[in-house]
Amino acid sequence: MSFSIDHPESRLGWLIRMGWRWLLGFDFLHAFHNRHKLVTAEVVWTHTESQFLSVLLLFELLRIKRDKRPRLIAQSVWLVDEWDRKPAVHKWLCRTLIRKADVLTFHSPDNRARAHELFPGQKTELVLFGIPVERTVAPEFRASGPRLRLLAVGNDPQRDWATLIDAVAGMPDWHLRIVSQTCPSRLAEGVDNVEILPVSSNEELMSLYSSADLAIVPLVTNFHASGITALEEAVLMGIPVIASDTGGLHAYFSDDMVTYVEPGNHADMRAAIEVLTSQPEARLAKARLAQTQTTHEGLSSFSFARRHVEISRALLERGGLEAVSKVVE
Repeated sequence: MSFSIDHPESRLGWLIRMGWRWLLGFDFLHAFHNRHKLVTAEVVWTHTESQFLSVLLLFELLRIKRDKRPRLIAQSVWLVDEWDRKPAVHKWLCRTLIRKADVLTFHSPDNRARAHELFPGQKTELVLFGIPVERTVAPEFRASGPRLRLLAVGNDPQRDWATLIDAVAGMPDWHLRIVSQTCPSRLAEGVDNVEILPVSSNEELMSLYSSADLAIVPLVTNFHASGITALEEAVLMGIPVIASDTGGLHAYFSDDMVTYVEPGNHADMRAAIEVLTSQPEARLAKARLAQTQTTHEGLSSFSFARRHVEISRALLERGGLEAVSKVVE
């Protein structure tokens, strides 16, 4: 196993690379600089569409026959969500290259189902995303202070901060902390029980989780399981979670584990907070059940990597991919 590396570049080199990225829609020069590793691999793993499209274009430009090139796991995150906004030329290039991919993988069944519509005939796999689970805090009753302590974490553009702040505004017994570099400060102006915090270390973030009664993952509608990292972090820290019901998050945690609310509905979110506040035992039961999912063999970085290994082995065996495929009908 080897990893791609960033190629040293001057300011001019960076501008050239960004120019090509704007023109193509993905970072081709990064793949080009790592071409020797790529062409000598048996299987190439990618994390986003920018990576796999770059690798596929590289293979085409090098004129490597498909049966002679490395197998490619083309993992996509944002492509499906961004598809309708892409220029026609980018759509054409994506479709042309995707036909050359061995398998498309997705973190969300919603993403995968939509991809079947956009790229019919392509082999696809669901690969649930996981994070390290070595650091786990058992759920327990927490001695809450005079106010309910709410925590929301995330930098994704799919975070729905406006709905969350509307849900908690005017509730003096609640105190919301938002940890985000992308939440506009103007949204919290004049809202006394909301603060937006910068966090400079993982230790600071863990401390905030440790002092929270509830974690909230507010989301706008999406296909790609946005918010799953923050959700899994909160579950590992033993905190009950409220999340917007979108992006295929049900593939990770059921209704018995996470409290789901309608996206964009601040009244529904406020009601969910009120219910969990009034039912501490049910809140604890959900946190405990959710944590049973985040194990070495369940949702974890280990199982995420193992799934890639399974698909890799199948790709290297004739007809093997169908043996591990879980086709969405």
